[in-house]
Amino acid sequence: MSSSIPSGPRKTRTRVSHEHTLERVRENQRRHRARRRDHIATLEQKLQEAERQLAEARADIEALKRERDGGTSDSELLTNLPSPLMSVYSPTVSVPNSPSPTLGATNGPIHTAAATCQPLCCETEKEEERTMSNVTASSLDCDCPSTALPPSNPSESTTLCSQAYILIAQQNYRGIEGDTIRRWLWEGFRAGQGRGEGCRVENGALFSLLDFISGV
Repeated sequence: MSSSIPSGPRKTRTRVSHEHTLERVRENQRRHRARRRDHIATLEQKLQEAERQLAEARADIEALKRERDGGTSDSELLTNLPSPLMSVYSPTVSVPNSPSPTLGATNGPIHTAAATCQPLCCETEKEEERTMSNVTASSLDCDCPSTALPPSNPSESTTLCSQAYILIAQQNYRGIEGDTIRRWLWEGFRAGQGRGEGCRVENGALFSLLDFISGV
């Protein structure tokens, strides 16, 4: 006697159409391209940040080199100078007393005159009695007419002596004597660029002096 085992419903395999398969492939490709775009964008952002940090590091290195060498560019010094450089001042303007006590000697370079005329610093008056607090703007000029001074080179930048005096008076926190200042600037004196303009001073000599007398 044979027994029959009832069979359950057969499982049928769902057939995927060719169009559906293509759609899945295209969707996977779109997702892959989107992931690649996001990855590239992230890499570009990291590259930009690295370039920015590199530029900052290079700027810091250059600043450290200038600090080590004790030099500062003319453009930086001009940026830090007060606004009177852009104005015209009277040579007889009064100057307030220096905020710091007068120093009897300095460690800065002292230039000697090479021209036929002599600077006012060669007068016999005692140097310690001639401080910036009682020196007029005209006393920063050399003791010879402007026409006897060498002319400015085309590559040089200069400042009127009267304007240079204002800057020196404002920055002279060390209280350096006027005669010492004139000796420092003597090789930088230049003839005026126009009739009746008065003397000028080469900015390299002026800026190095300002850097020293400001005590920074």
